[in-house]
Amino acid sequence: SVMGILGMASGSTNQVCRELFNRAMFGSAPYSKPITGSMASVPQFTSEMLQAHRAKLYAPGNIILTCVTGMPADSALAIIEKSFGAMTGASATPVTIASPATPTTVQAEHKAMQKEQVYIYLGNAIAGAASPDFEALMVANSILSSRLGGELREKQGLAYSVGSSVQFDRDFGWFTCKMGTGKANYQKARDGILADDVGEVRELLL
Repeated sequence: SVMGILGMASGSTNQVCRELFNRAMFGSAPYSKPITGSMASVPQFTSEMLQAHRAKLYAPGNIILTCVTGMPADSALAIIEKSFGAMTGASATPVTIASPATPTTVQAEHKAMQKEQVYIYLGNAIAGAASPDFEALMVANSILSSRLGGELREKQGLAYSVGSSVQFDRDFGWFTCKMGTGKANYQKARDGILADDVGEVRELLL
């Protein structure tokens, strides 16, 4: 089943572009690797390995449980305890990932595909979740994503999809501007992402 998912992903301009971006950003670090594995790694899975991983991942010390209900708190807690109270398992060992190097020049990756659509990913490293600027980065990204959509998709009609996002580890984060467009529009679309009317917000993320 996973091999089928990987096969479909290999023909997706979005997925391929994202993996190129992640490898350029993180090198060989864990964030560079797709969560679904690869054509080389998936055949090595065994049911025993997956069961051991599940027991480690879904352990009490590695779960945040959120409950939204109109019933009294005591009643809700009783139901939750009945369902989850018997769970056992050691907490997962925290993984520390080194901050990616911030490039001093443009690092470009490209893969030709037999598609009329092209995908563009642009991004860089930013501060992490522990930074006092965390909330400001979230707001800046929301403004940037809205401007990209309004200008490049709604006004200029260049994009199948367009937006920006931010992701955070504890000590570092990264943002991406991503856009799917027609092959003939590549340069115009790329220039649009870098244009001054969105650039002033993009610079806040840096």
